[in-house]
Amino acid sequence: MNPSKTHKLPPDRQAVDAPDERLLQGIRSLPDIPAPADLATRIMGQLRPRQPNRTQRVLRFLSRPRTLTFTPVKWAPALVCLLILTVGLWVGRETSPPWNPLLQEAEFNYVTGRNFLARNNPDQALFHLRRAVEQVPDKADYHFWLGVAYWAGQDPRNEETSYQKALQLDPEFVPAHLYLGHHYLEQGDWQRALDRYHRVLARVPDQKEALFNAALALQHLGRVREENRMWTAYLQHNSSGTLALQALNHLTANGDLGFQSVTLGDRLRVAPRIGFEKDPAQLTPASLAVLSDIGRDLAMTDGYILHIVVYVQNDRALAEQRAKTIKKQILDLNPGLSPHRVRVSWFDLGSTIQVKDQTLTLPADVRIFTQKQPDHPKEEIL
Repeated sequence: MNPSKTHKLPPDRQAVDAPDERLLQGIRSLPDIPAPADLATRIMGQLRPRQPNRTQRVLRFLSRPRTLTFTPVKWAPALVCLLILTVGLWVGRETSPPWNPLLQEAEFNYVTGRNFLARNNPDQALFHLRRAVEQVPDKADYHFWLGVAYWAGQDPRNEETSYQKALQLDPEFVPAHLYLGHHYLEQGDWQRALDRYHRVLARVPDQKEALFNAALALQHLGRVREENRMWTAYLQHNSSGTLALQALNHLTANGDLGFQSVTLGDRLRVAPRIGFEKDPAQLTPASLAVLSDIGRDLAMTDGYILHIVVYVQNDRALAEQRAKTIKKQILDLNPGLSPHRVRVSWFDLGSTIQVKDQTLTLPADVRIFTQKQPDHPKEEIL
């Protein structure tokens, strides 16, 4: 109450609250009576607190403030780890993207569609990949694989549209350029296919399919020199397999004899022809690399003998010198290889090669092949 202000009670309240003087006089005139002897004990008994029940004791224990004492040096490492963990969880919570059910469903459809493609079921693949594209239309991957599904379902128009849509979203999406090149090649649109393969090779110079198919496109365009360069580039990166042999056959048919087939046991590989420097018996660095690979593969192929046949037209001595040089280089480059597994022979004749309907003669050549090793090989003189 503010002491500067006085409060006046209403008239009826004054009559009730005002003390009666006669009552006061009566109280003062009462005789003094001594207090009972046990009054203090009874009063203190009433003041003593009651014992709480079990529930009250539990609640009181839980609500009681606690004090924890510890030694800082002893607990410091644990506190630092706790702090790092707390901050990491907080940062992770702040940076992790919110869960989006639509994105999760789109990803499910995308993965499921690709699985159906792998199982050669284009109808189911199309169903799920279309759903993925509808749910999240701004992902190049989704459009690309939808295009692959259209290809599997033999729908070239929608196939091309899907690849183009993927490239609109990501102009540097290499798989879309590659498969768009495949699409144009199948349609016989050689120049547009070649343009797409060049886009791929600008980003991935050793891309196997782009190299091989670009050479095919150049063949259909009649650009033989460029075609041969592309076959050569393919063989420099891919020396084995059916496509390597096809590339060799295309090169040979075009009159380019820079590569030859080498049979090592059950495996066939394509390698550059063995060549020599101006010094007629000195191998080129490229030929040394080829011989090193051949020797290494022979060392891992048990039960075979490597034959090296050297041709030099009208010069038997040079043919012999070259044959022995090649054998020495193979053994020097592969010290663990037994000399008995490398055999050489030489002729003072040219080497003949069949190209289409004509037979070509090379004045100097080296042929390399393997033969099954006999059970008891004879000691070799060379």
